Amino acid sequence: MKKLILAAGLLSLSSAAFSAQLSATCEDYFKQVDGYMELLAKNDAMKGQIDTMKQQYDDSKKQFMELPADAQDAACKQGIDALAQAKAMMEQQMPK
Repeated sequence: MKKLILAAGLLSLSSAAFSAQLSATCEDYFKQVDGYMELLAKNDAMKGQIDTMKQQYDDSKKQFMELPADAQDAACKQGIDALAQAKAMMEQQMPK
């Protein structure tokens, strides 16, 4: 449940920030989110949620593209930090 809440939070962060192009910071952020989504897809508890999350992610990415570059950078920097925390949490909870 914590993973779902954290993942939803990251996706909502995504919707907070996007200009017709993504800034370099946001391109990096979305590459990291893509990797995180792949990690979530491997988690049995998340498999039922992943399609909805991917749709929300795609929608938020489009919204980010409409924001000015400085707003993108600020939001994506926060997203990168939150994503690092989410990854660390998930890795601790995954069986080794």
